This record gives sequence, structure tokens and C-alpha cells, in this order.
Amino acid sequence: MFTSGRARNLSARLVAHDDMRAHPLRVHLVEDSPIMARLLHDLVEETPAKVVGHSTGAASAIRDILRTRPDVAIVDIGLSEGSGFEVVKAIAATEPRPLVFVLTNHATKPYHEHAARLGADAFYDKHDDIIALLRSLTSLATGPPHD
Repeated sequence: MFTSGRARNLSARLVAHDDMRAHPLRVHLVEDSPIMARLLHDLVEETPAKVVGHSTGAASAIRDILRTRPDVAIVDIGLSEGSGFEVVKAIAATEPRPLVFVLTNHATKPYHEHAARLGADAFYDKHDDIIALLRSLTSLATGPPHD
């Protein structure tokens, strides 16, 4: 699901720490539905990741992500103010930038392709891919399995 090697690089940087609790995977949520935001928060906190911020609109998300500097931003496309596409585009242009995971009800091929063109690293359907998203977060936080 990843569109670049950035996820592997982030995972290597995180697991380089002896004590993962000293630097858990930091996640910022961009979701305007209070129910979905609460659910995502609780599910992410069940992984080896920590939610460090939550925004409901595009402008506040861009500002908050630049301030909190998370490792991963989980971005919904349909927001009450602005569009998640605005967030993806703005965050993809920053350095250093978080991985950008799109999580949306609008999981159509054109949306997926547009998100990828704007710089999204992964694209998940809210109805079918929540478990895959959580597995991706866990994999990033713990690194690849050792043989």
C-alpha cells in the first residue's frame, strides 16, 4: 500500500532507539466526525503508537501538523472545513514531513490516484481497511520482523 520507501526509512529510525517507549510512533488524526475521531484515537492507542494531535479542518490540520511534527498523519478526505487533499498537498511539501495515510469513505480509484499524486504514502478505505491501517502503524512502530 505504500507508494514510497519513506515508511521503511521511518521504521528504521524509530527502531534504532533502545527503548521504544522513549519515542513511540507519533500520530496526528485529521477527522471531522467526533465519533470516528474517538474510535480512531482509541484504536491507534491500542497499537505501539501515540496520538499527539487531532484536527477537524484543513487549515487547522496543516497548522497543527507543522506544530506537533508527528511521524504519521492520518487524513480523511471529506472534512467540515476544506479538504483532506489540501492537507496532503501541504504536508507533502514540508521537510521533514510525516508519512501521510489517507483514510476515507471516498475510496474510489480517482481519489486514490489523486491522493498519491499529491504525496500520500498510503490510502485506506474506512469500511474495509481499518485493520490494515493499524497493522501498518504497528509495523512502523516495531520494525520488520527479525529472522
